[in-house]
Amino acid sequence: MPKAGRTRIEGIVVDAGGGAQLKVSVTAVPKKGKANKALLKLLSKEWGVGIRGLRLITGAKDRNKTIGIDGDSTRNLTILETWLGERN
Repeated sequence: MPKAGRTRIEGIVVDAGGGAQLKVSVTAVPKKGKANKALLKLLSKEWGVGIRGLRLITGAKDRNKTIGIDGDSTRNLTILETWLGERN
């Protein structure tokens, strides 16, 4: 959600198809990729992954995005599981 009151991770929500999505708000405007950059910066900080290790796969101009994490998939899964465990 661009142009929010503050940048933060809202939590996990279930979409209409029953899939889980991470809901994130950023204060940046959705112009010239500013909101996308703010999203990647926040996720980089939260997940302890270098910002260059994250990439926007789909959704550059959409509210729904797919983010890729470069590197070893087993390590990345561990990072995400640990992060989710800390938030619950």
